[in-house]
Amino acid sequence: NKSNDLKDELADLKAQIQAGQIVKLTKIAQHAPEAVRTYTKKTMILSLMVALIISVFFVYIREYMDTSIKTEHDVRRHMNLPVLAMIGKAKKEVILTELPSKDPFAEHFNTAATLVKSAAVDLGLKSFLVTSTVPQEGKTTICVDLAIALARKGLRIIVVDGDLRIPTIHEVLGLDNSQGLSSILEGRTTPGHDTDFTGME
Repeated sequence: NKSNDLKDELADLKAQIQAGQIVKLTKIAQHAPEAVRTYTKKTMILSLMVALIISVFFVYIREYMDTSIKTEHDVRRHMNLPVLAMIGKAKKEVILTELPSKDPFAEHFNTAATLVKSAAVDLGLKSFLVTSTVPQEGKTTICVDLAIALARKGLRIIVVDGDLRIPTIHEVLGLDNSQGLSSILEGRTTPGHDTDFTGME
């Protein structure tokens, strides 16, 4: 029957194994931990190098695609314009007349005024624009303080607030705003007529 046939086959297989006809042991396998550790170390080093290369690549691409202006180098790179001076960011609106002449913030404007005056003489300029790309970047403070610094160097300065939506220079200088640039543009007055001046020194 099938049970006896299976027993006979198992007995024959056992006899063959014992006689070495099927399985022959030639060498006992040895564990090689050093090879495994070396392979793992090389893999880690390679992975770190690949990760570093990819990181540097993405940083370069991000820097290349960034067209925002943050430094003096960015101005020269994107706009091809010279930088006359760099003025630090103030925590609040500061007017030069409220600061000592040797204050670092005042010194920045004195330097800027000297360079602006020199550039104006070299280029034959009698007017220039103070502007920025977004609101609340300090246009009013820069404009007023630069005008004061230039006036202190003996120049006669006229400041025109061209912000028709939210004018603020009159507030800083304490001037009346009933007549202004919009009045001239609408023909309700003429330049020099009903003009309010400040006696700042």
